[in-house]
Amino acid sequence: MVAGSRARLLLKRGTVLEGILPRGVVWEAQDRLGGYEPVSRDDPRAGIRVYYVLGIEGAMFFRREEIEELKDLGPLEEAREKSIQENVLDARRKALEEQEKKIQAELERILGKRKAGEIGAKPPKAAAPAAEPPPPAAGAASASPSTKGSAAPGKPDPAAERKRKGDELLERFPYPDWSERRAETILWRERVTDMKRDPEEAAFIAGLELWKEALERRNAPAPVAKAGPAPAEKKP
Repeated sequence: MVAGSRARLLLKRGTVLEGILPRGVVWEAQDRLGGYEPVSRDDPRAGIRVYYVLGIEGAMFFRREEIEELKDLGPLEEAREKSIQENVLDARRKALEEQEKKIQAELERILGKRKAGEIGAKPPKAAAPAAEPPPPAAGAASASPSTKGSAAPGKPDPAAERKRKGDELLERFPYPDWSERRAETILWRERVTDMKRDPEEAAFIAGLELWKEALERRNAPAPVAKAGPAPAEKKP
């Protein structure tokens, strides 16, 4: 349900945008967790969330310092409400169609690999284990413990470092306040309105892949512990 007042924004760079203010003019600021809190208009962090800009679903946050003029155009007319709803439904339909195309392409790729024998083929036989080296001669210095499988001394493990960075990004940009849809909105806003991303948005876009990996790890089901063997029954 689309409701509220129409608003027109003139940005200092000259861009003019129209959208919806569900609660009228409410000045807010983003907190450290990515949420919003009400503030006074004079707060240096103050900005306003405008919904359905150019009929697109969702909200865009504009800082007061970016706004040259904000004009309330009055209550939303029924015709305009229907137009926005149609745009939202059309955008959702296109997103579903695009997702369906990606799924179909992935299925075709998997089927192609299966036909080519890349999937389902028997793995090659493992080579016979190498003979164990002879024991060291008496009095020889003991060899240092093997470091196979670990990172070289002084160098961080790339996988662990990638996981650490992803977890930090997820903590800094918690879901659902930050999401792939929000990243798409930021990029769309730059293309359509020439409005550049702020430092927080830039950091989120730069680390989006690591953020997505961390979110998938957090949402992954916990492994089911296997039951161990039952204890032997003691005989009297």
